Amino acid sequence: MEHLGEMRLFDSLTEPPPKLARRSKGCLTCLQRRVKCDATHPTCNRCRNGFYTCRGYVKPPIFINSGIAQQAHSPTGSKITTRRVARPEHHAGPRPTPFLGLDGFRDKITVTHLFERFRIKFIFLPEPDDAPTISSIFHIADEESSAYIAGRALSEVLFGRLHSESSTTHHSTRLYSKGLAFLRSDLAPASLASTTTRRLYTNLWSSLFFSLYETMTLSAPRNWLQHCQGLLAMVYSLGPHAFERQAARAFLEYNRGYLIASCILLRRKTFLEQRKWKSVSWGPKTNINKSFRVLLEDIYCDIPGYLQATDNLSAKNSGAERDTEIARLRAKIIQAFSDTESLRVQWQAKYPTACHEAPVTDGALPFTSSLKTILRFTNPERAFEINSFNTIRLLLSSLANQLEIPEPILLATTCNRAQSGPHQVPLLSPGKYCPTTYALEICRTVEYMMCCEWDILGAFALIVPLAIASRQLSHRLDMQAWISRVFKMISTEKGFKIAEHATDMAAGNI
Repeated sequence: MEHLGEMRLFDSLTEPPPKLARRSKGCLTCLQRRVKCDATHPTCNRCRNGFYTCRGYVKPPIFINSGIAQQAHSPTGSKITTRRVARPEHHAGPRPTPFLGLDGFRDKITVTHLFERFRIKFIFLPEPDDAPTISSIFHIADEESSAYIAGRALSEVLFGRLHSESSTTHHSTRLYSKGLAFLRSDLAPASLASTTTRRLYTNLWSSLFFSLYETMTLSAPRNWLQHCQGLLAMVYSLGPHAFERQAARAFLEYNRGYLIASCILLRRKTFLEQRKWKSVSWGPKTNINKSFRVLLEDIYCDIPGYLQATDNLSAKNSGAERDTEIARLRAKIIQAFSDTESLRVQWQAKYPTACHEAPVTDGALPFTSSLKTILRFTNPERAFEINSFNTIRLLLSSLANQLEIPEPILLATTCNRAQSGPHQVPLLSPGKYCPTTYALEICRTVEYMMCCEWDILGAFALIVPLAIASRQLSHRLDMQAWISRVFKMISTEKGFKIAEHATDMAAGNI
């Protein structure tokens, strides 16, 4: 594989000379996109309907290296006359503005940028009866697909925000509107009656792209939540058995936590807490063992229901009925604590050297905190799991306070899971109950997650844990200021504008 590039270069040098193609009469934009142009003047209908800027029918420029390409493919023995050209004199001053704008290349540049920042390294084409992957959506490039249009809108808003390209950001809003119209058409009752499962799978990606788009623009504070709720409705309509296939299961596995986070902010229970949604996709038929990510999300799924039930306690009329409900909720919270600590012991046994400490002065962030050390991990998945452990612990701790569960009971529950023997990982030992330490551990992962190989997705995975940690550390003004700077950095350098409002959302809902 490492010599693949050299082989392609060799093939390009040894292939027979290409035949001269007939010059197209299409506009420059359609020529660049390699699509058929209707040649309507002054601007073509193809560009206008596709929300592209038609660059007209001006004779395209001839590049200076055209002659070199012709020489490379000249028949052997042909006489080529060359003439030395004097090097132009260098003049000081600003560089000339390139004559070629972004419009003709926008989709290719922004999609390539999206693949790079999302770390999509290869095209994976799933089986026909499976869900599409993000790479297959862009590979097929169906102009009539809401997922492809939504994906292009996401790629353009990301590129526009990170490169201060206002025209690209503005163009993304037009794609967003167009893709949303396509999705509404797909979800109309008349269309759903004849919609294939493949199209339903594709609509999952449409809603996910729209939701991520809103986290970057925050055009309205709750728009991303509404798209998440729409995505949940589509997942529910497909049923758990639709996610037994490889690509469909991967979609649910890697987006389930994001959907649960939206339900936590809304304090609304989700069907994902049902046993069948926790078992079918990873059941005997799939022969897939659950990862720590999946096992933790099985606990995470229950928390929105606990929050809603706690809110509903005030509506209980009789004291006996209310006391019964409180006892039931307390038992569930204590059991969830126990299950979380049990998993933490298993994680510790499997990854005894997954984490190490480093001085805070070795961090790559442009600002420092009052933390003495930061945490480094063998890979981002381990850091993600530790943040998931601590996020669940903090949420359960908050519920325990609301339900007035005595701290000694929680201490006894966690201590039953305490691990004996040498402790190699510089994390709070399993079985120890200390909410402030849970929050500080999340903060100590920030530098690693911001700079790890997950790139912007590492920063995105920090938003919810860090917002919940900020709530626990409300008494630490130094940490509050530092967390605000981190969220500002996630917004400006990673593209997720929602980070600037994450603390306020968590404070008002969790």
